[in-house]
Amino acid sequence: MTPEHALEIRDLTVELGGRRILHEVGFTVPRGEVVGIIGPNGAGKSTLLSCVYRHIAYQRGEITVDGRELRTLPRRELARLIAAVPQDTPFAFDLTVEDIVAAGRIPHTGAFARNRDHDRGIIDECLRRVNVEHLRHRSAATLSGGERQRALLGRALAQDAPILVLDEPTNHLDLANQEQLLELVHEHTGTSLVAIHDLNLAAEYCDHIVVLRDGAVVTDGPPERVLTPELLHDVFRVRAHVVPHPESGRPHVITSARRVRSGVDAQNSVRQ
Repeated sequence: MTPEHALEIRDLTVELGGRRILHEVGFTVPRGEVVGIIGPNGAGKSTLLSCVYRHIAYQRGEITVDGRELRTLPRRELARLIAAVPQDTPFAFDLTVEDIVAAGRIPHTGAFARNRDHDRGIIDECLRRVNVEHLRHRSAATLSGGERQRALLGRALAQDAPILVLDEPTNHLDLANQEQLLELVHEHTGTSLVAIHDLNLAAEYCDHIVVLRDGAVVTDGPPERVLTPELLHDVFRVRAHVVPHPESGRPHVITSARRVRSGVDAQNSVRQ
């Protein structure tokens, strides 16, 4: 029987440099859904995703993919199951945009995928989908941050993996490209796990949201249940209103101009 969940994370604990970054993190990622990871800076979002695509080792707990423990999978098999777009991806060579996207085919057919008609078609389609077709011969060294991010998403899509893992994918993108990228993620026929900074983008494009603070899960659930004024006050230390978006009906967060002061009631803060 096919497992109900694409990913299951249980009691995940990570220590780096003598400091505990994640503490007994656990949640499930339903198959076919977009799951957003939100939380303040330093909450452990990037570390969590790095564990999922096996860039960082975890000391305790387990991550299962289709019922199999992540650490038991050979690298090539893992690359066929999970495609990742980290925040920072250095390139060792002077690659073109086409080279970057073509690298997504390597887990399936080896280093010469671009010479096969089937793979050539996938590469061309992914260049088009992420709107970098006109940049295919440009060197990665000449790209803006947004262009680079779109090329990396193209590589992940070309990988044709059932699970996408993206760490702050809208960084460096203007508003139009943020929405276009997240539309592509939402249209992905598999499962997506996305760390995202913008709460309104998370509410609009994610089916499920996991909230991290200080390396632990605070709560998780649908956006309309998770994104409440009380949670925003408690986790992000902001006063906010949450209203339905006039078009989609999804939660829309409107923050007050003044940050909540630690230990001071918001109402008293306004009176001062």
